[in-house]
Amino acid sequence: MSYIVILEDECKGCHLCIPTCKFSLIHSTNSKVNKQGLYPVEFLDPDGKCNACMLCAIVCPDVAIRVYRDARKSKSAGLVKENEERDVKVAGVSAPNPKSMD
Repeated sequence: MSYIVILEDECKGCHLCIPTCKFSLIHSTNSKVNKQGLYPVEFLDPDGKCNACMLCAIVCPDVAIRVYRDARKSKSAGLVKENEERDVKVAGVSAPNPKSMD
């Protein structure tokens, strides 16, 4: 499951991230006060809808949002490593992969 973590002590509660979430998973709150005396936003995703699009983190002026992607959703990550370990064929001739020669 993809998710975000809001660094509550860094968040100043500017709410720029709230409208960027197309699933409305980021909410303002008045129940918590951070060390700056401000009200940080909170992330609520009981149904696992977050797709780690990173829009909230991109607009955050305080870099107070960390985005985590589910490894199962990015299946190509395993294929890239597998392909890097194989020999590279250039013009029909097998040649060692330059990356594997390090």
